[in-house]
Amino acid sequence: MDLAILVLNPLDNLARWELAQSLAISLNKDVDLVNLQRASTVLRHQIVGHGQRIYCADRFTAEEFES
Repeated sequence: MDLAILVLNPLDNLARWELAQSLAISLNKDVDLVNLQRASTVLRHQIVGHGQRIYCADRFTAEEFES
């Protein structure tokens, strides 16, 4: 499962990996977790344009990032 996250306080690689592992265990699926702040412009565009938001804690920050 491909998941992207946008967090206010950037995650280091270890924290991102730990989160991905926790999600994989909870979902019983392999998880590829992408940090949107570190993703390439092309990948960001694909995620924003074709992805589906499943949770948003801060709509303003999400909409600002998408514009």
